[in-house]
Amino acid sequence: MKLTATIKLKCSNEQHALLQKTLEACNAACNYIAQQAWDNKTFGQFKLHKLVYYTAKKEYGLNAQMTIRCIAKVADAYKPDKRTLRKFRQYAAQPFDDRIFKIMPDGRVSLSTLSGREKIPYVCGEHQCQLLKSRKGEVDLMYVRGKFYIACTSEVAEGRPIKTQGALGIDLGIVNIAVDSQGTHYSGRAIEVARKKFSNRRKNLQKKGTRSAKRKLKKIAGTQSRYQKDRNHCISKAIVATAQRLSYSIALED
Repeated sequence: MKLTATIKLKCSNEQHALLQKTLEACNAACNYIAQQAWDNKTFGQFKLHKLVYYTAKKEYGLNAQMTIRCIAKVADAYKPDKRTLRKFRQYAAQPFDDRIFKIMPDGRVSLSTLSGREKIPYVCGEHQCQLLKSRKGEVDLMYVRGKFYIACTSEVAEGRPIKTQGALGIDLGIVNIAVDSQGTHYSGRAIEVARKKFSNRRKNLQKKGTRSAKRKLKKIAGTQSRYQKDRNHCISKAIVATAQRLSYSIALED
């Protein structure tokens, strides 16, 4: 089973600027490669490599392996649909493989940039630390709200199926997010109250339109989403705990 562990990079100002430039160059190269693939109707990675490798490497200042990852990124983007020209955002996530990325035992990562290797400290939770022990394959460098993250894929063993003695039925709703067949109600009232509060705050700040109001809007962006995600996570954990205690499977309404 594959799980993703996301770690946060603690960049210095110089490293932050360098990673920005690296993402910009990689995605500019991807846009060039995507255009060449489209113009020449060449979408396979091997043929695309022969077509664009040397030009992309030279024009965008990438090293050999970064160029190869860009070509693979474009080839993967065209796999689902070859009827649409692919375009990449300036700071779209960029894949790194083991030749240009390494997690070091001293709490840093080493990754290739336009100016060579950079060693950058990272932070993550205990769960992510355990997942990193079984990291396998490529990672993605991501730029989210001014911060850099690395998404690492880990291979973990699947748990053994548990013999159940019945089923815990779950009805889903809005007033009550979930109600189980044991009669437990999981209310959505707190989420609705929070939704109204955040909605009113956004409206008031948007009416003001001042610089400080815009800074506040940026600061609270995503707060509601994170709160709702946390509440849903707590409810799902409670349902699973009930099912485990009773040795029940979980059956959701159709």
